[in-house]
Amino acid sequence: MTAGRPSPIITDACLETTIRVVSSGTGHRMVSAAPPPPIATDPNGPDLRILEVKPVIRRTGVFIPIVSNIKAAASGDPLITVDTDATIVIKIQNIGRLRAENVRTHLEYNIADRWVPYSEAETIKKLETGRDVTLRIPMVLPKGAIGIKIIIDPFNEIREIDEYNNILVGFFGRK
Repeated sequence: MTAGRPSPIITDACLETTIRVVSSGTGHRMVSAAPPPPIATDPNGPDLRILEVKPVIRRTGVFIPIVSNIKAAASGDPLITVDTDATIVIKIQNIGRLRAENVRTHLEYNIADRWVPYSEAETIKKLETGRDVTLRIPMVLPKGAIGIKIIIDPFNEIREIDEYNNILVGFFGRK
């Protein structure tokens, strides 16, 4: 929780959510979860969505595979066996009708079946309609981490066309 602001919309993936399986152009499969519709949407506003998430081990440049569910991630040997310097590469696009401004992003990791806030990652100053931006967020994935959650506009400050595409949850695992 940041001083003066409420916690992000979702702090636990088990809350009442709408779940969608999505796939990116790179073949990674992730689960998209979003809360019930917020108080207000804007049919003529911006519409932010997460296109892609790729965790990369900084020392080697190797991608950490992402799978769509926790059972698949837990079925093999853990991938994060030591604290791991990583860069989380996140591609965000505005598919709405208006420019989005001051878009906050939030990042969490899952360890021992608990979502732990990592940071309010970055603020995107301006994202024009039809454009995308790639964020590169350095972080240390702690030993035993099994997944990551990225939230765009975690405090619902931007009235969008669709609020169901602002959260992406992925688990580390072998395909």
